[in-house]
Amino acid sequence: MARGAPDWVRKIEVTINLGQPTSERAIDGFGSVTTSSSSYQTIKSWTVATGYVGVLVGVEMICDNFSIAQWKLEVDSVAVLEDDILQGEFTIPFPELKLAAGSVVTLSVKSDGSTEIMADGNIDAKEVLQ
Repeated sequence: MARGAPDWVRKIEVTINLGQPTSERAIDGFGSVTTSSSSYQTIKSWTVATGYVGVLVGVEMICDNFSIAQWKLEVDSVAVLEDDILQGEFTIPFPELKLAAGSVVTLSVKSDGSTEIMADGNIDAKEVLQ
């Protein structure tokens, strides 16, 4: 019986095995660019390393002139955003999206060709040893 509990309560011991420890490493996902180009400029790109599984948590975007900036986000060759104009600071969550080794996540921005913009972005991710 559990200490200090009524007679009808029994003590239960639970052991939780979380499996083998894994090796994880954080990704330096922050990037910044200043541009007036009408061609996409890469803010940050991340390629999942060989022997690892990538875990994408989210992508954050901010700039000094949202009415001009056009954003592009590609996840493993799939355009999540392209030529999108955002109204303000924006985060796209990817709840623990797993990516194979060699997969690429790229965040880019472009201007109108004459107005200079400053844009920052962050790819929130980690790599886990397979």
